[in-house]
Amino acid sequence: DNVHKVIFISDIAGVFTSDPKINKDARLIRSLKVDVTTGEVIIDDNDDDNVANEMDVSGSSHAHDVTGGLKAKLCSAVTAVQCGKEVVIAKCCSTSAEKYIQGDSSS
Repeated sequence: DNVHKVIFISDIAGVFTSDPKINKDARLIRSLKVDVTTGEVIIDDNDDDNVANEMDVSGSSHAHDVTGGLKAKLCSAVTAVQCGKEVVIAKCCSTSAEKYIQGDSSS
């Protein structure tokens, strides 16, 4: 198996506590962990004690979005993690996304 990392490109800068396009108070979650046995997604954000322990990961609220939004990405990400792959969610056209695609994981 030559796949080591799965990269999801999004129109927002990662995973937030809720949709930042709708909720101005949505907070970026810098790190998530997945329980590989149960598939439960757990917020692992030691840098910010103010991040809630729950996320609103409903499907996309945008009528034009046919991808399923964050919920679909996280479901696919859980499957990848359960298969032993590292997962990154990055904003399209960002420096971080470009670095990850080029193989630099220091972002």
